[in-house]
Amino acid sequence: MTTPNAAAPTVAFTTPPIYAARLRHLLTLTGFTPLSSPTLTVHHTASTISALKPHLSPPSLDLFSAVAFPSRTAIAAFSAAADGLSPPLLSPHGAVFTVAALGRDTELMDDAFVSKLSPHRVRILVPETATPSAMVHSLGDGGGRRILCPVPAVLGLTEPPVVPDFLRELGESGWAPVRVNAYKTRVV
Repeated sequence: MTTPNAAAPTVAFTTPPIYAARLRHLLTLTGFTPLSSPTLTVHHTASTISALKPHLSPPSLDLFSAVAFPSRTAIAAFSAAADGLSPPLLSPHGAVFTVAALGRDTELMDDAFVSKLSPHRVRILVPETATPSAMVHSLGDGGGRRILCPVPAVLGLTEPPVVPDFLRELGESGWAPVRVNAYKTRVV
């Protein structure tokens, strides 16, 4: 841990550790002294990976038309669940499979990630605005198709409305969202 610079204003933040390094770096670049004091942890566990794995095991993923990742942790949990399964997770024939993610989170969806799914059927969708509502709008009308939604199980506090609203908006847009608690958000 670094000693705070007396000349630079200190900015305290409660961001979970998974996001803190980037925020710390940005604050330092702009002349602030960062002080991280996380109030939440966000991570996948053996039990959340076990809950996600049956949806990914071939041919289960073919029952979906898309997967919607609301966070970096969702992508990391999906990758962890896919490890050890024989790629590709999607059959070689079928409709385009949409993988939707927000903003910089797509950095985790490299060629190796896409190859785990299918080298030819995947379409990456990134809405212009990095919000769940913008993702729903970008996905368009679901036409009753199923969409896998790896989201957090929230422990130790009331679940904020973000995920329930996201799932509701998907349903209102004609999608059939399948919620899977792929990681845990818990109070420190």
